[in-house]
Amino acid sequence: SKYLRAVSAAQIDLIPEKRKKHRTPDCNESDIEHQELFLALKDWRSRKAAKKQLAPFQVLHQKALIQIAVYLPGNIADLKKIQGVGKKTIEKYGKELVEQVLIYRKKHGIDKVLFPDSEKLSAKNPPSATKQTSLEMFNNGLTITGIAEKRGLVQSTIEGHLAFFVENGQLDINKLLSPGKQQAIEKELAREHNNSLSEVKRVLGNDYSYGEIKMMAAHLTHPE
Repeated sequence: SKYLRAVSAAQIDLIPEKRKKHRTPDCNESDIEHQELFLALKDWRSRKAAKKQLAPFQVLHQKALIQIAVYLPGNIADLKKIQGVGKKTIEKYGKELVEQVLIYRKKHGIDKVLFPDSEKLSAKNPPSATKQTSLEMFNNGLTITGIAEKRGLVQSTIEGHLAFFVENGQLDINKLLSPGKQQAIEKELAREHNNSLSEVKRVLGNDYSYGEIKMMAAHLTHPE
């Protein structure tokens, strides 16, 4: 849906840089051969989200659904290798997810699958030097505006750099946003009628920047 794509676009590298390296492994919907399973997983996620009154991505984000449908993990050990599937996801939904995959594999006679095991799929690419520089400057006490001025970059780019570290758990969202702003942004992100970040920004008004919205979205997609 437009809503899921909007949230997905807010994850990790929210403000693309000119020389962005290809992430590996990197799957998208065009890589999915098992569309029946993918649609079943999306339906499962929608039902879970409705029951818990959450946005679908707060149950399991799109990237993880795609990788599950591509790699067909048949046990918890392999499920843990999926990017975006953390400890809490395993505890809450691990058995259900593996069961759905196994039912699909049995139905279609899929006994063995080629599953990468040399490196955890959930391992993040090392941050680029420019992101790392922004993080170090922030940790040394500079504000986002101050970092942007010193580096000759726009504020939204710095917010994107910091959101990268929020998403992978290296930077606490509480250092970036007040509790009040966090609550307000999360509330709007969870509204299904807000199918784009532009709509969320329109509703929240000028007191909230796109970067703040994207950082909160990154926080909500952090699996741990």
